[in-house]
Amino acid sequence: MADQRKSMFQASFSLGNLVVLGTMIASLAVGWSRLETGLAHHDDRITETEQELKELRRDQRGFETSVAGLRSDMKHLLTEMARTRETIERLERERRLGSK
Repeated sequence: MADQRKSMFQASFSLGNLVVLGTMIASLAVGWSRLETGLAHHDDRITETEQELKELRRDQRGFETSVAGLRSDMKHLLTEMARTRETIERLERERRLGSK
């Protein structure tokens, strides 16, 4: 059994072993390089997204200010409309009383 085990595992290197080892090292180098490039691209996209988010938040604050202004204007218009309605009703009452 020990003789059979010795014959299964030989401690020598063949040309095929060296080719496989070289191919593995080259593949690892190419893979590492692509990973580094992908990470750099990913970092650039994160930076761009952060900038876009800042711009959107700035725009949102502008919209919130505009909406607050519109609400204030609407309240003012509603108040003026109520005053106008009251004035018209008062004038109509006075006209009715004056025509009797």
